Formats: sequence, structure tokens, C-alpha cells
Amino acid sequence: MFFDSRTRTYVTTTRASRDPKCGGWVPRDVCGTGCNCSEPGAQRAIAISQSPNGDLFDGRQHWRSWRSSVGTPQHQQYCGISFPWAGIYLQMVMVYDALSNATEQRVHCRLQWSQDLHRWEFIEPTRDFIPLGASGAFDSHIIFAGSGVYSTPEGERVYCERRHRCATCPNLWLHPCALRTDMGGDGPHDGPRNSSLGLATFRPSGLAGIGLASSASTGTLTTTTLTAAGGGLLLTADVAAGSALSVSRSCVRRSCNETVQVKTGALTRSPLPFGSFVVGEQFTLTFRLEGATTVLYTLDYE
Repeated sequence: MFFDSRTRTYVTTTRASRDPKCGGWVPRDVCGTGCNCSEPGAQRAIAISQSPNGDLFDGRQHWRSWRSSVGTPQHQQYCGISFPWAGIYLQMVMVYDALSNATEQRVHCRLQWSQDLHRWEFIEPTRDFIPLGASGAFDSHIIFAGSGVYSTPEGERVYCERRHRCATCPNLWLHPCALRTDMGGDGPHDGPRNSSLGLATFRPSGLAGIGLASSASTGTLTTTTLTAAGGGLLLTADVAAGSALSVSRSCVRRSCNETVQVKTGALTRSPLPFGSFVVGEQFTLTFRLEGATTVLYTLDYE
């Protein structure tokens, strides 16, 4: 669950599943009441619930719920973790290769984004957000993310959920502590494996970015109208050697047209050499990219 400051509501992400003989979509917690959500032909999905207001303890309120994304029986969207990020929403999705070879059965951690919590799209659909480890590694087969992203001055940290098998009941999974920890498995989903705690780290603001399509070598991106919250702009981006990136600004209520060139390299909160901004003024930016591997991450104010 997180509190969404944009809508002033609480938002939760859950699993929902469909058993063909049960007809409809049901929350995961009722799957054991006559509906088998894991039988062949059943299909997991991810659901979102949203409170009607910001009062979490108002017992009279009715939460709205909907399916946010659906996988396939072969590649099931096992569960998801949603969180607000840089003006949009991101969701770490665990995708289970359900019908793969019994010795494989991997669970991949991938990334989706949304503008409104309803329509979700994968960012690079076949690429793992947190890659599986090499053969024999503690996370060679399974990665479950179980919490959002925690920002530190050194970078972004992703923790997940701890799991282990009960020695006296090996067919059950125990969740003794809902820690903000990372879990990796070194064996198939339905086979013997050891599960471990882990931690994935990213550069500051480096979760996902915007770049050119693979078929393009140049392109232009213009922002929506922005409101200055500081006297200068900071850019996090990867500007490939041999590529060019320029940024133009245009103010809404005064003349401030200016274009600057951005240096190459892996930039983290690098100042853009514009003249000063007036806090509260509105403006737009236009990025002109040359180079297929240049990626824009986030803007911030100094």
C-alpha cells in the first residue's frame, strides 16, 4: 500500500486469479474456497484497489478495485508492487514461466508503468528489471520483489520478501516476517531450492528512462508545462559518446528562450547551464537527441 499524493487516496496492489470452472475473477485470498487458482488453465492477474478518500480508517468507505494487467497461462503475472515515481506510477511485476520445463520454471522481475493506475505497459517487455543470476547463483531461477523503492544519496534500493520452507511441512511456504528484504531462489518454482535475502541497487533516479526507438537515430521530446521549484535544473541521463543532446527552454509568461548543449557521459543530477529560473514560473523543455543509446532519466531542481 502507498498513499498517492496526486489523488489523495490509498492504493494497494494485489493478486487476482481466474479458475475456469469458477467463472469470474476472484481475489487471491478466496482461491482456496472451491476455486483452484493454480490448476492448468487458470490465469493469474494483478489487481489494484483504491480508497475513495484519504481517511484510511473510515469504515464506511467503499474501495474501488479493478484488474490492472493480465498475463497468459504460459507467462503468468504472479504478483506486483506498485509505487509513485517521478510523476507517473511504476510496478515491479513478477512473471512466472508456468509451462516451461520443470527444471526451469523461472520467475522474472519486470517493470511496468502507468499514468493513471488503470492502463499499464511494460518497459522493454522481454527484459528483466532485476536480472536473474547466472547458473548456480542464489537468484538463478527466481526473484520476488516485495516492496517499493527506497531512495538514498547513494542510489535506489529494491528489497523484497523473505521466504523459507518449513522443515516439518515441506509443502508449505512460511512468511514469518514481512521484512523489506529481497528474495532470490536457486531452483525452479515447483522444485527444490534455497531462498535467500538480497538487495538490488540502482544509480540515483536510474530505474527507467526515455530514449529513441531502435529504428531511429534522432528524435525530439517536448515536456508538458512544468513549474519551477528551484533556481536551476539538474538532469540525470546517459549521453553516449559520439552522440549529441541539446535542451531548449521556453517560458510561458516571459521571454526566456535558450538552448544549451549537454555533455556526454553518465550524468547524475548534472546542472543544465540555463539562466536562472523564477520559482513558480511555468516553462517547457524540448530535448533533441542524436544517438540510439542516449537515455533521459529524471529532472530535478537545485
